[in-house]
This record gives sequence, C-alpha cells and structure tokens, in this order.
Amino acid sequence: MESMMVKTHRRRTWPQAAGLLILLLIGLMAVDLYGDEAPGDPGRADLITLDGMKLLRHELERAPVQFKHDTHTDVIKADGLDCSTCHLSETSGRLSQKFMRLADENYERTMEVYHSNCIGCHQRRLDNDQESGPVTCGDCHRRDPEYTDNRQPMGFDHSLHARHIAATHNKCESCHHEILLTEDEENEEAKRKPSSCRDCHLKVDSRDVPSMSRSAHWACLDCHRQLDAAGKSSGPSRCAGCHDAAKQAAWKIDPNPPRLDRDQPDNVIVSSGIQAPGAHRMKPVRFPHKAHEGYTDTCRACHHGHMQSCSTCHTLDGKHQGAGITLENAFHSFKLDGTCINCHEGSKKRPECAGCHAPMAQNEIPQSACTVCHGGDQQGSPTPKNAQEAEAGTAIAAQTFSFSPGTIPETVLIDSLESKYKGSLFPHRKVIDALLKGYDGKPGVAASRLAAVFHRTNDTLCQGCHHNTPVGQLPPSCTSCHSAPFDENNLNRPGLKGAYHLQCVGCHQKMGLDNLQGCSDCHKPHASKE
Repeated sequence: MESMMVKTHRRRTWPQAAGLLILLLIGLMAVDLYGDEAPGDPGRADLITLDGMKLLRHELERAPVQFKHDTHTDVIKADGLDCSTCHLSETSGRLSQKFMRLADENYERTMEVYHSNCIGCHQRRLDNDQESGPVTCGDCHRRDPEYTDNRQPMGFDHSLHARHIAATHNKCESCHHEILLTEDEENEEAKRKPSSCRDCHLKVDSRDVPSMSRSAHWACLDCHRQLDAAGKSSGPSRCAGCHDAAKQAAWKIDPNPPRLDRDQPDNVIVSSGIQAPGAHRMKPVRFPHKAHEGYTDTCRACHHGHMQSCSTCHTLDGKHQGAGITLENAFHSFKLDGTCINCHEGSKKRPECAGCHAPMAQNEIPQSACTVCHGGDQQGSPTPKNAQEAEAGTAIAAQTFSFSPGTIPETVLIDSLESKYKGSLFPHRKVIDALLKGYDGKPGVAASRLAAVFHRTNDTLCQGCHHNTPVGQLPPSCTSCHSAPFDENNLNRPGLKGAYHLQCVGCHQKMGLDNLQGCSDCHKPHASKE
C-alpha cells in the first residue's frame, strides 16, 4: 500500500507538485472551516480518535488517527454530497455511526476499510487538483497529535428542553420512544410519563441498547438532518455546533424556562423507606423539590443516573447499583459530586457569603444544621402531594434576633492597639444591615432561601465575626480571647492585631470589596504623626 502511494505521487513533476502545495496552503488559509476558531488555535471540538480497532487487537501497529469530522463534513457538503457518502444505512434506515461498515469483522478487514476508502478519496481529489488530505502513513498516524481535543460535554438543560418541547408541540414521544410507568402500576390513575434517556442508555453499549452517546447522535442528528432536508429550522449538525464552548455560549437561553412537567411532586419526604422503629438515627427530611428545581439547570444535577428515588440505588448499607455509596453519603459526603452538602458548601463561596464562611472550619457540618433538615415528624410528615402543609413546613420564617435590638451598638471603636493610627470606628449596625439584605430580599437584593433556612435567627450572622459565641448570647470583647501581641502558649490563636486584620481585611477580600485599599482607609493617622 505504501509503495503504491509513493509511486502515485511521483507521477507529478516538481513544478506541478509545488504549485499544488501553494494552492492547498492558500485554500486552507482562505477557507473558514471552523467558524469562530481563532487562527492558530489547535483546540478542536470535532476530533474523533480512530483507535477503535484496538478492541480487535490488543496493540495498534501505529499511533491513532485524529479525524477532523467537521472539516470532512464541509468538504462533502461543498461537493453536493451528504453523510451517506461515508456512513452506510442500517436496516432501520438510520445511518451507521461506523465508517463505511455496519460492524467490525476483524482487525485486517477494518484496517482495509479505512485505508482503501480514506486514502482512495484523498488520492482522487489530488488527481483532480482539489484540496485533499494525507496519503502517506506518517501524515495520518502522527506520534505528536496536531490538535488538542477541547470537546465540551453536551446535555439538555431546562432551557434547551423547553425549546424542544415547543418545537415538537408537546409530543414527548418524539424523543422519548420508551416511557415508564409510575411505581404503583396497579393504580388505575397511574400515569405514563417520559423516562430519562439515561434510564436505559448507559455510558457503554449494553446488549441491544446503545450507549447514551450513540443514541443521542442517532436521534439528534437524524432529526436535525431531516429538518434541514425539508428546509425547516433545526439544530446543529456539525460537532462544533454542540460541543464547542464558544458555540454553546452563543445559544439562546431562556433565563426562566417553564417547569418541566413529569408529574413530579412539589415536595418530597426523603427517607430510606424502612418503617421499623429505631431504624434511623435522624428524622426524615422534608425536601422542597419544586424550589430546588429553580436552582439547577438540569435534573441530572441531582438525578445523575435516572429519575427514580435516590434510595433505589443508594441504600443504608450501600449496594452495587449505587457504586457502594450509602444513602447517608449520597446526601452528606463532601468528597462526592452532586450531594446536598457539596451544593450547599458551594453556595458559601459566593462573594456575599464568603466573607463570613471562608474563615470558618471547612468540610464540617455544624450540629445545629442537622435539625434544619431533619426536623420533620417520624410518622406524621406530610405526603408529597399535601402542598399546603408541605409549603408551610418549608416557608421562610420571619427572621428575628434572640436578644433585644437595643443591645446592638451602632458603631464600635476599635482602639485597643492605638499607636501610630487612631482607633478605627467600625460601622457595626451598617455591616449587620448589609448582611441581612442577603436573605431578607430588600429592594435590589435577591433573597437567599438557603441563607434564610439555615440562619434560623438573625444573630446567626454574628458568628461570622464572633465565631466562638453561641447563637443567642451577646458576644464578649475580642480581647477576651485574642491578646496583644499573642498567646505564646497557643500559637494557633492569632494576637489581637492579627485577629482584626485577618477577620476584617480577609472579609473584604473574599467579598470583593475594593473600596478599602490602605491602612488610612480605616485608621486615621495621629495629627502629630501625619
């Protein structure tokens, strides 16, 4: 094969070859094959690594091939051809996702399919003085890949889902070809509802069920191609259209898409389902499902596998279907993605929250937080459809101080370390009011339901600065714990000056407050030392 390719190239004279090379370079520079890709940027979202033959043989003879799918799609389209040029039709009528074959027979036959068709096409284009690809082994099987793969994951968020529901006129069966029954199949009122694609389509092929990737490319691309052929508006049919970061950022997003109606409950009682007395250490959790839907852009943020109850896979002792992850860790683990705790911890990193939470102990659950979730009755919790009772249990209660507001000073003079600078007048009440706006929802400030639920009283905020004072008690002076300069018997406790600067300056930095730049912004110099 290789000697044939060398002989083919030698039929051209040097001037002809040089002229062809110049035309090829000019053409590649002039044609925008990749949309908004910056010149010289090696990252591509359409790369397909042709290494599937290693499944037929343990080791490949040469390096895998980087196949630029969008480039070939554009060339074929320019020649008036379509996807069937490279992909054969299956008995179902859909195109095979394999190149020029329906199945892999063996290593030699599969290799021959690629070599004869790819090299043959490239050679024919060269013979016709057209832009073409490599015809030698080393130009395809490169040891140093020419491009980096920057393909971004693709999934349906609420906005994309709403757009497709509208486009199909609420016909869920257009995409959801299989539907599941509710758990109570004996109930006459049990409704059939669309399942999640991942209920059946897993990461890899399983028996007669294709993987999620294969099924998505079949369903989505076939639909888009059919709409294109009919001259109707459709979605992307190129790899970059779905998997390029810049293309994804340009999608039209509905900031307030309608709620996806799967007959899901507004509120859920989270429990293991075990009714035996004493089987649980904590009471069940009243989970406001509808409220949480608005904080995610896809159901998979929580339902990472399917749309069933968490306890279906995650049990008290952990089982194979849930990767051995117990029900407790599925909600409480700091090490796993998608747990309740990790989501809540991520909210603490927002600038309006980080000023208080950053200095606090990380990856720890305060004991007081447990009863915020586990506060329902063991047997008398509301059913998911008892909306009024459930909403009453999750409503934001009016925030109050445990002590008289009159005991909260308007300002505090910090002058215990007065030397070069005068004491700093700390606007105590002003800071408290600014923090309260974070979950009170004052004009111009969105209310935080999470902060309102977990800050059970307003003086919970006091712990941001007065970190060792129990909620409900008036905090003592900072000097009661932090001495000047520091306690030599407790080096983990900063001195008074360090405590003030770590707390105050650290808070300003975490909250992104750049209005205080230097010492004199807080401390005015003494007149004699100015």
